[in-house]
Amino acid sequence: MRHDLLPILRASLALFLLISTAVILYTTAQNTRSARSLADRALQSTAFALGSSAEGALYEGGSKAVDEIREIFSDRVVAYARIASRDGEILFHTNPRLVGSRLAGDELNRSWPVGTFLGRRAVLGTGLPAYEFHNEIHRPSRKSWASSFLRWR
Repeated sequence: MRHDLLPILRASLALFLLISTAVILYTTAQNTRSARSLADRALQSTAFALGSSAEGALYEGGSKAVDEIREIFSDRVVAYARIASRDGEILFHTNPRLVGSRLAGDELNRSWPVGTFLGRRAVLGTGLPAYEFHNEIHRPSRKSWASSFLRWR
């Protein structure tokens, strides 16, 4: 009788291990999905906060505006930041040599969001993953600028 019970116990143990493994894998997949969603929201919030701060500095204007914007975007998480006019003239860039240059045609078309802001995951030219954020910002004269920056992850 003892020998008849052994295969049943082994099968029960194998079934238990199989079900436990499936539950662990399912839970891990759900946690990963939740973590990715929370990470995307955190990236959007950070990008929106940086964009809003830049808009506030531009709105106040004055000679300190460029220095204040440079300080806002000097955070080590910002790969690059750019503010361009609707016609593609770069008004601010974290690389000062690019200020005054123009966006290329395809870059200009991608710079203007359809809605208030647009964010997506991207890959930098260096191969590092990043979060790309495009935001329309306004100045006191109500003319729009486009703000675009990449954020390292």
